[in-house]
Amino acid sequence: MVDLVSMPIKIVPYLKDAVKESSGEKEAEFTVYQLGRKWGKETVKISGEKCGMDELPTKAALVSVHSGLTNVDISVTDGNISAEPYESKIDDDFFLAGYMAGIVSELLEEKYVSRIKDGSFDIVKVERNVESELSKSGEERTEKVDLKDLEEGESYLVLEEEKDAPISYDLFLTAVDQGMPSICFTRVFPPKIRDKFENSEFPIFWLSTVEDMDDINTIDPKSYREMLFKIISSFLKSKQGIFIIHGLEFLISHNDFKSVFNFIQDIKDLTALHQGIFLLPLYPTALDQKQLDNLKSELKEFRI
Repeated sequence: MVDLVSMPIKIVPYLKDAVKESSGEKEAEFTVYQLGRKWGKETVKISGEKCGMDELPTKAALVSVHSGLTNVDISVTDGNISAEPYESKIDDDFFLAGYMAGIVSELLEEKYVSRIKDGSFDIVKVERNVESELSKSGEERTEKVDLKDLEEGESYLVLEEEKDAPISYDLFLTAVDQGMPSICFTRVFPPKIRDKFENSEFPIFWLSTVEDMDDINTIDPKSYREMLFKIISSFLKSKQGIFIIHGLEFLISHNDFKSVFNFIQDIKDLTALHQGIFLLPLYPTALDQKQLDNLKSELKEFRI
């Protein structure tokens, strides 16, 4: 049987140091958070407990006590959940944040993330976290932004020679710097995008199979269509801005080219309807010639 107490106590410090050394502090924190989340969910599964919001403080406290990792006080006020661990056997806020989010998510059978505060955590439903991220996309555009290389209402296929898509991000950041509302969907770990473009503020959604964290919102490639369309539609209707989808190859690898291509066609039409700008970076060798030709037939190829 898995030892749910001693194993994470032993693993977390070594895991965090190893990931930090190879990939940086932010990725280490995210990895430990995800481990905590999985541990919390597994703890609830072993207990067999489920509950509604009214029973959450009692059930979460009982599950935590029985796990032996930490005690916790849970409070629910007007649907807002706050967790305060105490007497914890593991001294890592990111693990405990993930652990609390995992317990709450599994008990309520809905997705929640934890926001770390001083000694406590706000546990927020994923949909509300997405709304918070979208608020960073900028003010509604009230006048035309003069972009030398891009036209409103157009969708661009940007053929890149490098996988980190420097041409596309240069175009995107030029628009951001000129005040155009913006949003980014990417395969790149979001803190790395923020570090690279530290003077620019825009929402970032990570195309990934892992689950959300407070400041990292993820979109699962296997169920991307509904969520991506909903976010982009809301963004274009309210902001008429620019957005980038960097990770087409990743979406295709988890689905199939035809379904992703049809989705791109829908996004192109949505962009034209609301006078936004859509950037689709592509590393050409990732697709066969027929697939590449199909994309070129639908999108305007950007040329320097």
